[in-house]
This record gives sequence, structure tokens and C-alpha cells, in this order.
Amino acid sequence: MARAENTDAIAKATNRSWNNWVELLASHDDTHQSLAACALANIHVDVDKRHWWSQAVAVAYEQHVGRRQPGQRLDGKFEVAVSKTINHARADVASAWHDWFDAYEDINGCLVENTRTSSTDIRDYTRADAGDAKLEAAIESKTATKSLLVVSMSQLASDDARSQWRDYWKDQLSAFADSL
Repeated sequence: MARAENTDAIAKATNRSWNNWVELLASHDDTHQSLAACALANIHVDVDKRHWWSQAVAVAYEQHVGRRQPGQRLDGKFEVAVSKTINHARADVASAWHDWFDAYEDINGCLVENTRTSSTDIRDYTRADAGDAKLEAAIESKTATKSLLVVSMSQLASDDARSQWRDYWKDQLSAFADSL
């Protein structure tokens, strides 16, 4: 069953009730691509980020019918993202994050390898391999003095692994923010 908060957000963003989406998609219930295409065709062109919302509708429907669990990708692997707003400018957070992250040879018991960093005008990134999983940390400005740090883990083997990484990063991001 789809998580209620997702279906509420979908209904609000698309101006269509979740029950209406379920009825509509039941006749297109064969592939993710056909579900997303049906959703896109039924989201008004004026809806902001309608392509993104069409994917959200398809995923929620797949969860609703039991084809996917929350956090599960189409390939069967899981992913999770944890975020923290930090009361410092993006450049300061990025510098501190790189120093903090570089101090770790392993995270949550997984060897950290292939660490790389990059920046755009909008975000600073750290990417790494953590065992069989992939890590991406992104830092962006919310205001001149506030930043958002989001750590995502992908290629996770199970929902249990997703839950463990979520708990791990919640604790780590709090500790990191407190260290600044």
C-alpha cells in the first residue's frame, strides 16, 4: 500500500484524488513506463514539474498494488535520502563537510572508496562507493546563511538496509551540524 503522505501530496499537486488515480491507472497496469505515460497525459500542462509528478504517481501506484515497497527502485534495489538544514553559508558547510567526510575510511561498517567531489553554481557534491552501495551528498543554499545538506544512498539490497542507512545518516548529519 502506498504511504498516505505521498498520495496526499500527489492529489494536491495534480488536482486529482488518489482514488481517481487508482481507477485511471488500473487499466494501464502493465509497465512503469505505461503508468507514467498515462499519468503524464492526465496531469494538466499547467502543473509545475508535471513530468516529475507523473513518475511519483506511477511509483505510488506500484506501491499501492504491491509491486514496489517504499524506497524501492524499478530494478528492485532500494534508496534513501536524509536531509538537514544547517545554519551556515553553503561554502562553509561544503568546506566543513569535505574535511569531515575525508576523515572516514568507512561509514556504517562499509569501506569508503572512489570518493570524488564536484561543484556547480547550485550545489556542491561528494560521491563515493560504500561497499555495494553508492553515496551522494549534495549541499545547496537555502538562504545566504542557511544550507541544505542531503545525503542519498542507492543500490541498497533491502528495505532493512534502507532503514539502517536512514537511521545512520540522521545521527551523522545531526552530529555534523552540531560540530559547526
